[in-house]
Amino acid sequence: MSTTAKVPWYDKIIHSMYGACSFQVSWAIFGYYLVYFYTDVVGLSATVAGMIMLAARFADCFIDPGRSLGLRRCFCSSWECLRRCRRRAPE
Repeated sequence: MSTTAKVPWYDKIIHSMYGACSFQVSWAIFGYYLVYFYTDVVGLSATVAGMIMLAARFADCFIDPGRSLGLRRCFCSSWECLRRCRRRAPE
């Protein structure tokens, strides 16, 4: 029995769609719970809780590209980059 069978394309599409949907649903539920926590447990007004969420998303849109650019510069996959990193490393 062979264990290297190819997965059909429709299975790949179906699994990727459901995985992406469940990932987004889990983050949406977390966001709703966070607003509930800020308003009912901490006692902030809904306006302040919404502004906190908006500020977090606004900061995230600038932090993520910068972080990925920094990681790309540190951990590149080409051999030339690996040689460059080895030259910089202390002996």
